[in-house]
Amino acid sequence: SRPVWMSAEMRGFAVVLCCLLSAGTAFAADGGKPDFDFETGGSAAAVGEVTERSIRGELAFCGGEAKDIAKATPKLVTQWRKRNAAWLSASLRVRAEMRARLVGSDAANNGPIFDRDFEQAIAGVVQRSTDRLRTIADPAQRLTICRDLMKDVKDGRRDVSTVNEKATAMLRGYMK
Repeated sequence: SRPVWMSAEMRGFAVVLCCLLSAGTAFAADGGKPDFDFETGGSAAAVGEVTERSIRGELAFCGGEAKDIAKATPKLVTQWRKRNAAWLSASLRVRAEMRARLVGSDAANNGPIFDRDFEQAIAGVVQRSTDRLRTIADPAQRLTICRDLMKDVKDGRRDVSTVNEKATAMLRGYMK
């Protein structure tokens, strides 16, 4: 299957590459970096940035609901980034590999298309996460959800490794 965020210009590359790569096993024989799978790779490439930007957006929204959340947000995000640094780096490595495989020899034309489509996909997911908070009409319920979010971020329940099991498995192979 192909990533849903990919533009029409890039789909041809992905189909060919997916066919070529689908013959491999899920992980390299030596137990190291997994063979590249575009569906899982797309999730792994985006999960770090999507998770971080979603947390930032949700906490920023929640900071407007309660001053203690606004005050705690910078420290929470710093701690989250520190805890997730290796996962974020691995996610960027997967993204770089995916980009290289999809843009091929025409990086000058296809690279910007990949970057635009990838950014639009990430922005859409992040927007939906904050939109869900905005749709909660009851202020008390919204505040409760915001406080739970703050606690989840602090306690590691919103870490990259908890978001997507397949992406996490792939990212482990890209960690240095």
